Amino acid sequence: MKAPTILLCLGAALQVLQVNADVKLGVWTAGPNTAGLTAECIGMLNEALNCDGSLVWANSPNTFYTDEILSALCTTTCKDSLTSYVSRIQAACGSGRYDGGDGFSYLAAYKAELVLENFNIVCLLNSAGQLCNGLLGKLAGIDPNSQLSTAPPAVGLMCDACAISMVKTQLEMPLASNTDISRGFASITASCKTAVSVSPPKTTLQWVVSATTTTDTTRTTTASTTGTPGACLGKTYTIQSGDTCTSVSLSQRIGTTQLLAANNLRADCASFPQSGTVCIPSSATCEPYKVSFQNPRDACADLARAANATMLQLVAWNPELGTDCANINRQTAGYTVCLSPPGGSWSDPHPNSTASATTTSIDTIFTLSMTPIPTSFITTGIVAYPNGGSGD
Repeated sequence: MKAPTILLCLGAALQVLQVNADVKLGVWTAGPNTAGLTAECIGMLNEALNCDGSLVWANSPNTFYTDEILSALCTTTCKDSLTSYVSRIQAACGSGRYDGGDGFSYLAAYKAELVLENFNIVCLLNSAGQLCNGLLGKLAGIDPNSQLSTAPPAVGLMCDACAISMVKTQLEMPLASNTDISRGFASITASCKTAVSVSPPKTTLQWVVSATTTTDTTRTTTASTTGTPGACLGKTYTIQSGDTCTSVSLSQRIGTTQLLAANNLRADCASFPQSGTVCIPSSATCEPYKVSFQNPRDACADLARAANATMLQLVAWNPELGTDCANINRQTAGYTVCLSPPGGSWSDPHPNSTASATTTSIDTIFTLSMTPIPTSFITTGIVAYPNGGSGD
């Protein structure tokens, strides 16, 4: 999947500039959205980085890159430059924030921190000094030029030291870490019979707050109780006559399990209200797909192929499916699953591809969603069915 270009841009100018080895991730200008930033802060944000130009597009932990790209990007010089850039923004901007235009206000260093965290994942090294991105891509049988599977993944890929280290690294980052990832990591390490020490992020900064109420918000989807719309971080939907949990989740573009969890409702839809409102968290909306087990191709690998994603990306977008997608058969027919990152922007990286849900299945390496606000991760135990049933 081709990595989206990260633009650190506010104001009229939307550019990505590169001058030799000096790379600017964007242009910041004074304007309504940057009213909370001083001139010194804006000047600091516009400083160049000593990195290869690939920094502005080779930034997705969900993509495997060629050895040539990784060699050019993953240098000590670039990492030091990025780390210093974030620190200097924090020093120059302090608690200054900009309006993201999405209802939230962000610390000035937010996007720079996000770029740094992505860099640290893409350029992660194992104990032998090998770049994990390239190593895992080869073990997963993924062609870095097309992002398509060319060979079956290696046995035990999920327990590879690089795969585990990727999750550990994310847990130690201030933006990427969250409780869902922590639970998922515990499940993975238990399955792999390994113990890994994790150092939580030292920072306690509130990177994202509400732009309208200045109420601090977290990067996790907070479940809201039906009848308390003030707790909803998204929109409220008024239930219509004939609505069901499956019809609402499909029409409102949210996974059925996530809809139920966000509103503290039973996993089997038995308690779905017939009136009132439900919360549709903005961090959980996605490209929906209605599962029908009358279609023999409604299996994880085939759905992932239809989404032009890896199977484990699909699992990351739908954590109720379990770490190895073993829970797909426990999903109730008619439930909606996500075929894109919840809360994130997504476009088909191969728009002319003939891939469909009837093509050869794909299985590949564990990947992480780095969308900043939504939390989507592989985990188990989120949905508990009564007596171990299927939720029918």
